[in-house]
Amino acid sequence: MQLSQTTKVATKTTVMPKHIASDCVKFYKIAYRLRYFVWVALPIIFYILWQIDEKFLRMWGLWIFITLIIQKGLPINQTILKFCETVSDTPTHLVVTQNSTKICVDYDNIQRVDYLFGWGWLNCYYVKITLKTPWQIGNHIYFVAWQDINNRQKSSETLAWIDRLQTIINKN
Repeated sequence: MQLSQTTKVATKTTVMPKHIASDCVKFYKIAYRLRYFVWVALPIIFYILWQIDEKFLRMWGLWIFITLIIQKGLPINQTILKFCETVSDTPTHLVVTQNSTKICVDYDNIQRVDYLFGWGWLNCYYVKITLKTPWQIGNHIYFVAWQDINNRQKSSETLAWIDRLQTIINKN
């Protein structure tokens, strides 16, 4: 009985895991870099198959063309490259990794924290941290929390973490 009470207390005090950012951003970045391959490779494959069988053009041509148009029209743009792969929370600072650049951002350098919804390619909530003085990665830190992947509602864990960070910022 004491074990279950201890567990309840432990889950109430643990707001978010130490590693905050989700790894899924890595896959979005890979997809962004491969989009030009799709635009070159699919038409070549399409042409080869058309030379082999002309019926292929009538059957699958429209489907491939629509797929290419949709892929080109998706709002996967360079903003995905600004998102951080890892964000770790320590008592005095945030450890951030973006495109193999690892930095430590003190809480004193954080100006504000926003919790925004990413339309299009992201389709979930993300955290935007504005810095007072810019670092190597820029003036903003963007990341998607673990709780927010495939979630169209604000997660209570991320909101609690943002509130805790906001109180630390207000003290400084």
